[in-house]
Amino acid sequence: MTTEVARAHWGADMPDWIAALAAACDKRPQKEVAAAINYSNAVVHAVLRRNYPGAMAKVEARVRLLLITTSVTCPLYGMEIPARRCLETQDAPPSTASLMAANRARICGACPSAKPKKEDAHGL
Repeated sequence: MTTEVARAHWGADMPDWIAALAAACDKRPQKEVAAAINYSNAVVHAVLRRNYPGAMAKVEARVRLLLITTSVTCPLYGMEIPARRCLETQDAPPSTASLMAANRARICGACPSAKPKKEDAHGL
């Protein structure tokens, strides 16, 4: 079981989001879980074994948003939206087509559900 593998590598300090990722991999193929959070199977494999050299905070943000949280209160739209829509909104290319689109980076950047900034993700 994936949860046992993660527990063996993370030990007693295994974070809740790693437990959620492992539990998801126990329920369905790891490759499907990886695709659901927009990462490769190799990244999920390394994260669960605590040897991922990349930005662990970015993986954590995706797991929290897409596997743990089902919806978020969005300050941009002013209502509850699906977590996946939150991520898609953050990932959308910059635009000046509307006032909302123009303000998206500022509003989304201040949101508690915002993805880590590059400097945060790399620990700088």
